Amino acid sequence: MKWSLNLGTVAGIRIKIHWTFLFIVLYVFYSNYRQSGSLETGLWGVFFILSVFACVTLHELGHATMGKRFGVRTRKITLLPIGGVASMENIPEKPAHEFWIAIAGPLVNVGIAILLYLLFSGQIVESYTRLQELTLSLARSGSEQMSESAHQALAIGPANFIFYLFFVNLMLVLFNIIPAFPMDGGRVLRALLAMRMNRARATQIAATVGQVFAFLFILWGFYSDPFLIFIGLFVFLGAYSENMMIQQTEALRGHRVKEVMHKAYVVLPPEARIKDAVDYLLQGHYSDFIVMDDDDRIVGLLSKPRLINALKTKSGEDPVADILVRDFEVLDPNEKLSKIYPGILGNEAGFYPVLELGNLVGVVDKESVDRFLMQQSSLN
Repeated sequence: MKWSLNLGTVAGIRIKIHWTFLFIVLYVFYSNYRQSGSLETGLWGVFFILSVFACVTLHELGHATMGKRFGVRTRKITLLPIGGVASMENIPEKPAHEFWIAIAGPLVNVGIAILLYLLFSGQIVESYTRLQELTLSLARSGSEQMSESAHQALAIGPANFIFYLFFVNLMLVLFNIIPAFPMDGGRVLRALLAMRMNRARATQIAATVGQVFAFLFILWGFYSDPFLIFIGLFVFLGAYSENMMIQQTEALRGHRVKEVMHKAYVVLPPEARIKDAVDYLLQGHYSDFIVMDDDDRIVGLLSKPRLINALKTKSGEDPVADILVRDFEVLDPNEKLSKIYPGILGNEAGFYPVLELGNLVGVVDKESVDRFLMQQSSLN
């Protein structure tokens, strides 16, 4: 995802945070400061939102850890203002595996809530009692405006920090189990449906249910919290895009990599200059570049988008070795297209080299697969 800051790596998974996350930090600071009139309370609000997103990160790592157990690799986790997204290379083949991967995230939040209660039960109960008393007092007085002391009592601070964190983790569990695909609850729904029908049909049903919930979120957002509008749009578009991806994956079932690989690539030595690759690019026939050493070993990959982005910060005289993707996968000509297609969509290099008995025989990229899908569609 563009415009994301890399926070580091946990268990081989990159943790990124989108720049729009800054808005929610500023909003929480302003909201808490305005509510209490205290700079310290405003900073407590920032600490709270950072703690919440630490819990969200653990939630996503729960998905990733369970996925790893079933052979599903997670490339990265991106933190957004509306939550976290774990980018997995593929969808588990077995519905039962998808069920456990989907439910693992909410279970992490259940575990955090239980741990907080075991460690701070007295503080949580005291904060809850205080909040209940304040609510009853406001209801009895019938006052439309809260007093300054009431605002201060509700603002996040040392006295109620743990309670709010406990409460948010419970809300994360309840919100994520809503069957609004592609949220966790929607993935659980698809897994359960896929136990009785094929994955394409199960995804179609789950996506439709997800889009109905998305519409309700948007409608509710107009009458209550505008933030729900953004969540609804995210769910609607996510359900649509993943449903399309699954339908295309199913269309590729039974086909092999060798049916879509092509030879419109260029092999360059590590000492080749960036402008050498640009010259090939300008010819209009090549967009995939493979860098090989003198022993015919692939040392890195370079795609058209990566090359264009490099021109913004690099000189044409710099070696291509400076801008290569070095963490890449290779394919066998007989591998199943349905298995590798989801990975193509999020592949950092933009394409896969295809090796047969150690020799480079072609490449596979999204464009070649899309052309193949169009051909299959026209034939059908």
